[in-house]
Amino acid sequence: MLNFLRKPYPFYSSTRQALWLVFVISLFIGVFCYVFQPFGIDNSSIDQPGLISIGFGAITLMTSLFNMVLLPKVFPKLLQNDGWTVGKELVWVIWMLLCIAFVNWVYALMFYEAPQMDLISYLVVAAYTIAIGLMPAIGVILYKQSQSLKSQMLEVSVKVGQSREGAANFISENKKDKLTIPRSSILLISSAGNYSEIFYERNGRLEKVLLRNRISNLEAALSEFPEIIRCHRKYIINVDKVIHLDGNTQGYKVKLFHMEDPIPVSRSYAKEVNEARMAYAEDV
Repeated sequence: MLNFLRKPYPFYSSTRQALWLVFVISLFIGVFCYVFQPFGIDNSSIDQPGLISIGFGAITLMTSLFNMVLLPKVFPKLLQNDGWTVGKELVWVIWMLLCIAFVNWVYALMFYEAPQMDLISYLVVAAYTIAIGLMPAIGVILYKQSQSLKSQMLEVSVKVGQSREGAANFISENKKDKLTIPRSSILLISSAGNYSEIFYERNGRLEKVLLRNRISNLEAALSEFPEIIRCHRKYIINVDKVIHLDGNTQGYKVKLFHMEDPIPVSRSYAKEVNEARMAYAEDV
């Protein structure tokens, strides 16, 4: 659970994105209140329930503008994309909903005949607000995650598109079989006993070939290519093809381009893999 909460998560990429999200959230709240009339708006003693419902959308707009546009400018070091995590996003969403609940509560007291400014009445309004705001909050999270994935895929397409010159020659132990693959096309080499499975890209598709040779022999043959390194007793990876990474220097799991399953990086190889990835990032 703690590892999940520490995962990187995108903050608002721009003021324009924040303004667009503020508008969508406020519109949703206003329309919802107008149609369903929560917070006791449907009470027959309340005049102009439609305008009051729209008012909830308006104060949601002002509260969201304060939190999503103004606060990041006031606290740029605290509210920024660098270092933002799933846990921080969860706290941020809760803060947003509680702020909206508070202004909704104050606003609701204005049109009740006998307003009660106590904790119970606030909790009732907070429960309504959280129930109503949950859907747009989930929508915002999914939208931000979608934008982040698009950005990552764009970055990946740029990195993967940059090829390195040269090719690797794979020869079987009995010298009968030989395979030549461009170094930039190699994805993964997996040990299968006395055999090795070589995964590579050809014409935009994943290809696999089984070669009778131990992975340790192939590792030695690939030593001239610094981006193709051992990451586990069973695996050799091309760090150029890493598109996602989970973990820390005590042990990674990496996601490779074209590969569905993550590849483990054992603790003994973690530092070397991390250094190779950093060196590649500097080259790009």
